Amino acid sequence: MAKLNIRKILSRFRKNEEGASTVESVIVMGVFTAIFAWTIETGFIMFRWVNMEQAVETVSRDIRLFGLAEKYTDPNHPEYVAGAGHDFIKNEICDAVVGISDCNNSIMVEITNLDIDAGTPTIAPRCRDKTEDWDAATAPVLDPGARGDENTTTVAYMRVCIVMDTLLAPNYSLPFKREPDGGIAIVVDTAFISEPTNNTSGGLGS
Repeated sequence: MAKLNIRKILSRFRKNEEGASTVESVIVMGVFTAIFAWTIETGFIMFRWVNMEQAVETVSRDIRLFGLAEKYTDPNHPEYVAGAGHDFIKNEICDAVVGISDCNNSIMVEITNLDIDAGTPTIAPRCRDKTEDWDAATAPVLDPGARGDENTTTVAYMRVCIVMDTLLAPNYSLPFKREPDGGIAIVVDTAFISEPTNNTSGGLGS
């Protein structure tokens, strides 16, 4: 008898469609919520990316026009301090950028003097590992090259990697490469020829 009652109960349960629309709504809402979250995430990333590009272009223009002080580029200069030039450029970029929190602790700057025909570096960009303490002595050496003229054969290549925090959890966010701290790395680069100048102030940051 008990077995028969259980069969009847299960049969009625199988035929009962109450709440079916609620289950469907939960499934559909879950998908739309995920799409909405990814859209918002993408918007935040693109906003910060575009602002970083603008800031890098602004700072690279100043370097192109005025050059960098030798104390930031020449290890033999009496005032040279390892990492000081890197910190100076970071501060300039962070002063110009909008919408990026903890900017100084999130970016890494490289400036390399390249032959025009060599193309961009094939080595991967260096990005800030925020899980480790910052050591200025390990910062990339800045080398924008000599002041250009009509016969120049080199360009200054500037590459900036910024590690951005995301709104979504690392395992559910956009398909960017994840850094050790869980953020995503975005690289902005530009190239320029430092213009000839009669400036005697010693360059930007002197």
